[in-house]
Amino acid sequence: NNNTSLVLSRATCFQLWNLESESYISKWMLKGYKDQAERPCGVNDTHAILGTDDGDGHVFTLEDGVEMCALSVVRVTSEIEAAAISSNSRHLVLAAGNGFLFRFLHNK
Repeated sequence: NNNTSLVLSRATCFQLWNLESESYISKWMLKGYKDQAERPCGVNDTHAILGTDDGDGHVFTLEDGVEMCALSVVRVTSEIEAAAISSNSRHLVLAAGNGFLFRFLHNK
């Protein structure tokens, strides 16, 4: 939808969350951006695909995801739906904009 497009147009990285443990799995920084809509992105029970600048995808294995850096905590409520790129019952992929990082706080 339009909200998602607005978030993605400002994205400088993607973030992957484990909903069960409410933990940050990994972040993949982009070198820059062209058209985020052209980047492949998806998630299933075992892998997540995050798009790159040149249209290729970077694959994370969800069970072996490595945390790369600490995050600033930002409470995201209504923005979650707009920011979510892809999700299933266990994982969520979010876009993070310039100057701030999303942290997903799962309400059980």
